[in-house]
Amino acid sequence: MHSPLAFLAVAAAVTLTPGPAFALLLQTAAAHGRRIALANIAGNSIGVLIWGALSALGLNIAPLLASAGVVGIAVGFGAQTLVKDLFSGACFLIEDVFRIGDYVESGSAKGTVEKITFRTVALRHQNGPLHFVPYGLLGSVRNNSRDWVIDKFEIPLPTNVSSERIRKMVKRIGEEMLRDAELAKVIMMPLKAKLYRIQPGAKIFRCKVQTPPGSQFEIRTEAGSFGFLKNYIGK
Repeated sequence: MHSPLAFLAVAAAVTLTPGPAFALLLQTAAAHGRRIALANIAGNSIGVLIWGALSALGLNIAPLLASAGVVGIAVGFGAQTLVKDLFSGACFLIEDVFRIGDYVESGSAKGTVEKITFRTVALRHQNGPLHFVPYGLLGSVRNNSRDWVIDKFEIPLPTNVSSERIRKMVKRIGEEMLRDAELAKVIMMPLKAKLYRIQPGAKIFRCKVQTPPGSQFEIRTEAGSFGFLKNYIGK
């Protein structure tokens, strides 16, 4: 039996050139529709005959009908959820939303993608648990492993320091880091800083640097510690 998708494909091919082939297609599609209608009617008729035979034998079919209705509803909801998961999963994969090894966040679930299965994605949380999330429940996905990240961190300094001097010092640190062959490989934009806010007893400077995903922690360790910056204050 030809599938409906096959008829759609052929229809798309011949619609632009109507003629005998198009007429033949319509006839074939009509015949196919009649076969489906007859099959549905036959199936429904057989079901009615079975229920009638059970009733004629003296069986109380009311509980059976009620059970069949409940089972049908349950199966319907289950099928709906399954279709939603499969369709959502196909869309996520076609649009390349995440891959194995990516760190993603979605709702209350977050972690590294370890496995992509038939209807779920397995996310390994940084604390160890493995979450299996159906595609239909993912919703909006935040992927932290694509292209680049801008890491921002704060440095508290005394209120009597010159803001402009600190800005220039942080810029100097960033330039020195770029001269390091190993660090230069993971720095996409040099380290910068500006005065972010003033609180009682301290000026808070916010630093930022652009790196590939996952490398920001190394750069923060190198440049974000107060002791490392403190060495430059006296120069």
